[in-house]
Amino acid sequence: MRDSRKIKRTLRYSILDGAFYSAMIGFGESFFSVFAIFLKATNIHLGLLGSVPQALGSFSQLLTNWLLHKFKSRKLLVCLGVLLQALMYIPIALVFFMGTLRIWHLILFVSLYWIMGSVLNPAWNSWMGDLVQEKNRGKYFGKRSKISNIVSFTTFIIAGYLLQHFVDGVKAQYLGFIIIFALAMISRLISLFFLLKKHEPKYDLDGI
Repeated sequence: MRDSRKIKRTLRYSILDGAFYSAMIGFGESFFSVFAIFLKATNIHLGLLGSVPQALGSFSQLLTNWLLHKFKSRKLLVCLGVLLQALMYIPIALVFFMGTLRIWHLILFVSLYWIMGSVLNPAWNSWMGDLVQEKNRGKYFGKRSKISNIVSFTTFIIAGYLLQHFVDGVKAQYLGFIIIFALAMISRLISLFFLLKKHEPKYDLDGI
């Protein structure tokens, strides 16, 4: 009964975690390419920005099992990855001051952002698999995805609206990006807050 209450509470926290994760995407991740264009990226730069980070993020998942054996906890690994991903918005925003190599720095920091976010996915999937009964997964994840999609779309519109009000000169445009990236980082940190409140069931480490 006690574990049942913990799990119900955890699943509510997971919906909130998903909503704020989606807010981060709407405010921040969706505008990486726009920020690169603002920084005078070429088509080659944009192609690399759109492909390299995601490819590296996918390959980073090969490290998840090794990291789990080091950390001994799915929750710890997930929360650490989320924290580092949130903090990556700081160097991403600051590439504006990095001179002629700022686009390459942007690609580097966005790659690290994707790696931090992707390496935790297998651990998160395993964690959630232990929390949601198989017969309820369709209903639960359908509800979670619906809320997340609404939040992602809404925050994307808000971020676009904000950027439209910062168009008077380079400094004003940059301030607009600083605001939406700050909102993205704060959203991910709120997501982390709800992750930290979630219950982690016991599990067989060698079974992951």
